[in-house]
Amino acid sequence: MNKILEKSAKSLISPVLLRSKLSQSNFVDKYRLLDVSLSTDDLADYKKGHIEKAIYFDVGYGTVQTERYPKPFPPKEIFQKYLGEQGISNKHHLIFYDRSPYGFLLAPRAWWIMRVLGHEDMSILNGGFNAWVKSGFGLTDQIDRYQKEEYQAEENLSLVRTYEDIIENIKTKKYQVIDARPKSHFNSINPVLGLPNHIPNSINVQHNEIFDRSTHSLKTQQDLKKLFEDKGINLSQPVIASCKSSVAASSLAFCAYLLGYEIPVYKGSWAEYSDRKAEEDAIKIVKH
Repeated sequence: MNKILEKSAKSLISPVLLRSKLSQSNFVDKYRLLDVSLSTDDLADYKKGHIEKAIYFDVGYGTVQTERYPKPFPPKEIFQKYLGEQGISNKHHLIFYDRSPYGFLLAPRAWWIMRVLGHEDMSILNGGFNAWVKSGFGLTDQIDRYQKEEYQAEENLSLVRTYEDIIENIKTKKYQVIDARPKSHFNSINPVLGLPNHIPNSINVQHNEIFDRSTHSLKTQQDLKKLFEDKGINLSQPVIASCKSSVAASSLAFCAYLLGYEIPVYKGSWAEYSDRKAEEDAIKIVKH
């Protein structure tokens, strides 16, 4: 077993296993359970009912959204302070869940961000909040407060790719670029660029293709492996994950991780690429 598989073996947790861990007397010492949202949009739902001991976790804390960067990466200094204020330390094993239909949208986003910040001990609840409820486990409106901690991020930028990296890769074709956006977006024509709405040579792996609709959870590792293979993607060779704004791309990175592969995420994704490319092309036209 390779080192990534050794680490990733505990990266996916079932509702039954989470319930067992929550009953352990040392759960609060070892773990932090995070109800992941973006901004405070879902705070009312959290207050109404959440998994016991869960912290409301704003994965977009400290960010400023723009048209070019609709889901920007949080500033390191601000975010590590936020983590500490939530009672999260470097020693805690983090367990993420979100409230999307299959539980794999903002939870993988949080997982990727925390990996970039150097955190390794993490899991995602398979099926998310909905799977927990469907398993018959209860919710609480009690909000737990934890003692403040000192979080010290140690960035792992090997998990991040930039616009400049993408432009270089269009020339070198060193990396396979996979795009998690819906097929209709990927195959459409950009009215500004007059070109297909995707990075040249990229491959479409739609976000909804990684789910098993019968179980409302992530596909098995065997099925995920087949999905990548059927798309012509060789995970043993360099890959970059992309989407519209690097949220859904994090899910593809998580799936690859489960299979034993590290793939970086293009942080700006299509929102940045299309905007900057249109701007650069306009400048070229003016110059000519």
